[in-house]
Amino acid sequence: MMYNLLDKLLGSDKDLKGPNLARAPWLALDFSGTKLRYRDPMHTAMFPVNTFAEDRDIYNPDGYERQKRGHLARQFYIKGWDFKGRACRGGVRLSGRLFYYENELGKNFNCFEKADFEQQIFEFCHAVWGWLNETEKVGDLGTKRYIYPIDSRDLDYLDINGTRWCYFASQAKGSPPEIEYACPLSSHHILLLYFTLQGYSGTDFYSPETNLEQVTFQYVKDFMANFYIELSDEAKAQQAVAKQPL
Repeated sequence: MMYNLLDKLLGSDKDLKGPNLARAPWLALDFSGTKLRYRDPMHTAMFPVNTFAEDRDIYNPDGYERQKRGHLARQFYIKGWDFKGRACRGGVRLSGRLFYYENELGKNFNCFEKADFEQQIFEFCHAVWGWLNETEKVGDLGTKRYIYPIDSRDLDYLDINGTRWCYFASQAKGSPPEIEYACPLSSHHILLLYFTLQGYSGTDFYSPETNLEQVTFQYVKDFMANFYIELSDEAKAQQAVAKQPL
């Protein structure tokens, strides 16, 4: 009885509370005619936000940073959300990124083609995590300290609100996972949503003493359930000519 009263007054670590997505405002973005719309809860994590979502011309290379492999990339959204019980136990961080494969223009390349799309996903994974495994080869996990997709069997596909998303995860052994959702926005653009799940101040992400694992996974799922994309007419035409689409 006393524990129930304390839970009501101070919060419960087995019933962690985070943002209420249903009450969060909608954010609408125009990316050269392709429309994005999703819930945008207030940032509550303890890190500064210096990127603010806005409409953009996704074909203008000046709006990106050149990457080592020659393509372009830009973070267009970042926020974090805490989950609290008796104390702040963990959170979810989201980075929204846009990739422009300008270096592939003029080639037989289309991000709506499954083979082209997946190759870019594997290249991305290798660039981000390959060095941790001391490997220089795409498709090789090396020391396997960090696990991430290296072939098609490691990728799942989900249809969410009319958009075909590629879903995959990456993870250091024993650590909370990083969850990624990616989809083409044009023949030469890929949108990536990069969710990082975290335990704070020594909180064991997988401990049965909290429901941090369950509540953060559910938050990511609910966030994606409120994400809508309407492709531009140009992007729809590029999607229609894909011979082996996602």
